[in-house]
Amino acid sequence: MKQVIGVLVVLTVFAACSVSKKIERNYMGQSRAMLLYDMGEPDRIVELENGGERFFYVKEEIIRETAIGTGKTTLDPRVSPGFTKIETYRFDINEDGFIVNTGYTKEIEK
Repeated sequence: MKQVIGVLVVLTVFAACSVSKKIERNYMGQSRAMLLYDMGEPDRIVELENGGERFFYVKEEIIRETAIGTGKTTLDPRVSPGFTKIETYRFDINEDGFIVNTGYTKEIEK
């Protein structure tokens, strides 16, 4: 069981890195207006000390427990546990209205 959890953690880290790079490629240097057009109103806005803003977008997805396909005649069926996946996207916007920094985190709650 510990090995499975370890593999899931490693896969989550690699997936988070690729999503983070994709967000950076797509939005770095873009305008605040384009971000609002693409992603809509943020869930939270924080005013920064340098006059900029930090936008937070949170996407929460509930994954229900699922029977693992081991065949119809299995006496002891396996079920993967349910969990909640929370993805947070962060965009730092400077005082001129352009994105200067991005971030992405993913959390799994059981």
